Amino acid sequence: MLDVRSNYEHQVGKFKNALTLDIDHFREFPQKIKELEQYRDKKIITYCTGGVKCEKASAYLIENGFSEVYQLHGGIIKYGLETGGEDFEGKCYVFDNRVVAEVNHINPTVLALCQICQTPCDRMVNCANPICNAHFPMCEACGWQMEGACSTACQAHSEKRNYDGTGFYQKELNGYDPAMNSHNIQRTKKAQC
Repeated sequence: MLDVRSNYEHQVGKFKNALTLDIDHFREFPQKIKELEQYRDKKIITYCTGGVKCEKASAYLIENGFSEVYQLHGGIIKYGLETGGEDFEGKCYVFDNRVVAEVNHINPTVLALCQICQTPCDRMVNCANPICNAHFPMCEACGWQMEGACSTACQAHSEKRNYDGTGFYQKELNGYDPAMNSHNIQRTKKAQC
C-alpha cells in the first residue's frame, strides 16, 4: 500500500503498514520515484483521500516502468463507507471544515500526537497565522492556549486570525462568488449540447 498524500495528511491517519512518502505537496511525488525503485516489480496499490491523487500517481508509476500498479477506487473515504474501515489507523484528513473524518468504525485508533504537548490527538488544525498556515495535530487544550498557532512566533504574528476552537479558516474570496453566474454557465452548456 502506497500513501500518495502529503505529510500532514498521513500524519493523522493511514492504512496499517502503508508506505508513506516525505512530501509536503503532491507535486513532489515524481521526485520520490527513486525511493520506490525497490518495489518496481511488486504489486503496488496507491491510495489517497478521494481517489484523484492516487489515480495520477498510478499513471505516473506505470509510465515510469512499474509493472503492477493499482489504486484504491474512491479513496479512503469510500473504503471507510463500504467496509467500516478496520484497516485504517487514525482519521482521514479532508479538505473541508471538518478537517478530519472518521474512517474506522470497527476498531478506531489515534495515530497522531499533539505538536505542542505530545499527547495522543486526532484533531488537525491550520495554524492561525495565515503566513504559516501549517497543518498539524493539536489537542483542544493547546489549541486554546496557543490561540490556534503552531508556535509562539505565530501566536504573536500581527496577522494571526481569530481562533474559534476549530482550526479551520474559510478562504477569503476577495468578493468573488463562484456561484454568482452559475445560471449563465448552465445556459451556455445547454446551448452547446
